[in-house]
Amino acid sequence: MSAHFASDGRSASNAPAQVVPGSKQHQIVERGKVVSTWIEIEWRKEDENGNPIYSIDNDIAYQYKRQREYKGPLIWNYDDLLQYAEGDIEPVYGKDYAIIDTYRRRVRMPMREYLLCSRVTSMTCKTKVFKPCKMTTEYDLPINGELSEGGDVPWAVLVESGQADLMMCSYVGVDFQCKGDRVYRLLDTTLKFFGVAQEGQTLVYDIQINAYANRPGTSECAMFFFQYNCYVDGKLLIEMRGGVAGFFNEEELAAGKGVVHTTGELAKRAKLKKEDCTPFLINPARNKTSFTEEEMQFLSVHGRDKGWGSIFPEAEGVNYKLCARKMLMIDRVTHVMPAGGAHGLGMIIGEKILERDHWYFPCHFHEDQVMAGSLVADGCSQMLKLFMIWMGLHHTVDKLTFRPVPGVGNKVRCRGAIGPQKGKLVYVMEITDMGYEKDTGYPYAKALVNIININFEKGQTFDVADLDQYGLGDQQKRIVVDFQNIALRIEGKPTSTHPMHGGRKVVMPHAGGSRSSIPRSMPTPSSSIV
Repeated sequence: MSAHFASDGRSASNAPAQVVPGSKQHQIVERGKVVSTWIEIEWRKEDENGNPIYSIDNDIAYQYKRQREYKGPLIWNYDDLLQYAEGDIEPVYGKDYAIIDTYRRRVRMPMREYLLCSRVTSMTCKTKVFKPCKMTTEYDLPINGELSEGGDVPWAVLVESGQADLMMCSYVGVDFQCKGDRVYRLLDTTLKFFGVAQEGQTLVYDIQINAYANRPGTSECAMFFFQYNCYVDGKLLIEMRGGVAGFFNEEELAAGKGVVHTTGELAKRAKLKKEDCTPFLINPARNKTSFTEEEMQFLSVHGRDKGWGSIFPEAEGVNYKLCARKMLMIDRVTHVMPAGGAHGLGMIIGEKILERDHWYFPCHFHEDQVMAGSLVADGCSQMLKLFMIWMGLHHTVDKLTFRPVPGVGNKVRCRGAIGPQKGKLVYVMEITDMGYEKDTGYPYAKALVNIININFEKGQTFDVADLDQYGLGDQQKRIVVDFQNIALRIEGKPTSTHPMHGGRKVVMPHAGGSRSSIPRSMPTPSSSIV
């Protein structure tokens, strides 16, 4: 079976969805007026022809299905969260917050296309009390969800589903101080993964705000510090620490210089000695050093059913869905350089096309549009998967199962908002470590990724030759986000191609000591790909 997609990448079904018997009419109230209404429809896993249905309407139907089934503790349900995200705050928080609805903007959760929270089950936050507090939320992962399409639940969804720190700082009352003049922006976070989740499971987040910092010379909150643990079926899935978010006005956002590399960081980078990538070139696609928009879309939509072999022969036999079509955050790959980067282990450059009407701007957030960092992070994951297959690392194990490397701290620094525009994001990925886990033998790769925002509306352009000019404080050459230690492994039993199976072995120099021994007799890269 294969899904049918409409022009926007969604599955199309000719048969209309059935209304849930006895369901009430739902509505969003904004500025005291009803601005939208809808009724519940029956959630369907498949259409009348047995094809899976991937659509936002079906995902919402799944949330209402779970809402009807839920019998546990509850403070706010899915309807409340939609109202909070898309309409007035007073119907959710009460009359004490009515003044906030008169401001031009406020802290919100994302709108329904990226609202990844089903309910709030507990909370200790108090109005206008800026002290440590906690909140527990749950998110029911839709079966055949539009953001996962029957495949792995994407990195972005797992991370973003812990988005209720927004609701916490809002309930505490930061908007009483900001009065619509300042907006929420994430600054820092470090994430450790310990597993994966599947469609149909429920993610549980224990979120806590640990402290607040005031704007100098005032009693107004400038930023707050938070963390969360995510559980699925009672097991720890994600540990997020070092969360920092702040509140900024337009002038402060415009004055940002992005991620600025310190003199010490630049000196340390200059001293790095390049390693030899050739032992990891198992079966590289030497003649395929770029990927077009059409090819990336193929890997997303048809990678599982038609396979990767038609895109590059070295990937023959790979039947893997890179991501859901809507989640494709790498539209093209312009450079694949296996010996590139400061470490000599590879550099990959990809691009995401930005348009003002793309789905991820209007929904995040209502009246304060900015691209979610979790989506940008997912692009990093997608590009690293592509590179690992390009290298041929999938040949060393008997199946293709990508998973985050457990317990590795993925550090994120956000230093520039990506607002609605006609432009592109440039992903500059450098492999910092590659090898085989000592205990499991799984091939893995770790990467540093710099995100450069090229805004065509401001006349900005990008040339790979200018890479060294980014991250030095020039506002026209800003790194808006950087990701350190993006780490993936391919899980499976070693095959005869695996370096741990025979061959002349030598231990590669590696400070971490986790890389396995590998044979010398590996192909060397051609001079055309460095």
